Amino acid sequence: MTTLGGSVPFLRTALDKAHRFRTDVSEVAARRGLAAALGTAATLSVGSARRAGAYLLETAVDLKLGTTTRGMVKNERVLTASAGADGHVYQPVPVRKFRRILAATTLRPGDTTFLDLGAGRGRALLLAADAGFRRVVGIELDPGLAADARRNLARHAQRRSAGAGSVPTSSVLCHDAVDVVLPSGPVLVFLYNSFGPWTLRRVLERIEESVRHDPRLVQLAYHNPVHAEVVEARPAFVRTAGGRDWALFTVARRALLLEPAGRG
Repeated sequence: MTTLGGSVPFLRTALDKAHRFRTDVSEVAARRGLAAALGTAATLSVGSARRAGAYLLETAVDLKLGTTTRGMVKNERVLTASAGADGHVYQPVPVRKFRRILAATTLRPGDTTFLDLGAGRGRALLLAADAGFRRVVGIELDPGLAADARRNLARHAQRRSAGAGSVPTSSVLCHDAVDVVLPSGPVLVFLYNSFGPWTLRRVLERIEESVRHDPRLVQLAYHNPVHAEVVEARPAFVRTAGGRDWALFTVARRALLLEPAGRG
């Protein structure tokens, strides 16, 4: 059930944005005339409508799943304690974009482990569980966020069990991504710009090592790929799909067999 208390922050945000909208349009009208002001109003309205739509969708997902995954978490103190001191703050993946990424993968969810590096509060894990993945695993450096993710997964499992839905095996491990151990079988590795280039290189090395020793289909879904060039510099990672703000790479097993281990 949605309460008034839960909606107050949203109402305050909406009022603040309405005030800024009126101020911006008024300033343009005063400087450049009515026609320019109308153009500005139209542009701002479209952008606001898209943001409001995304917010409402993500709120609806949390209500449906009985979870809390919204909001950015500024936890720089914890992140700088990572081996590479290059972790990024938690920000939940947008629901529509995540679904677009899943639609592009060639892996069959029922046979695949979904591995989220930088799981945060577990938004991607929950969406992957709903998409039918056999197993979902999160790696999260921040103990507080890892605990949040576990609680969210437990609530989600309770709801699915009550509705006679299947519940995948799930776990959230609290440690640095550089120590990741890939599960056996097909794996979809997901990251939402979770860390900088140093950690990313170490993670890619771990993925290559795992596939070299246990050849299988592994894909890397990279949302907001700020450091895509780090991935693209490695011959084993072949970009097979993508958009403006995401990229999907397939690990080429043949390329790993042709190059020496320990390549950095």
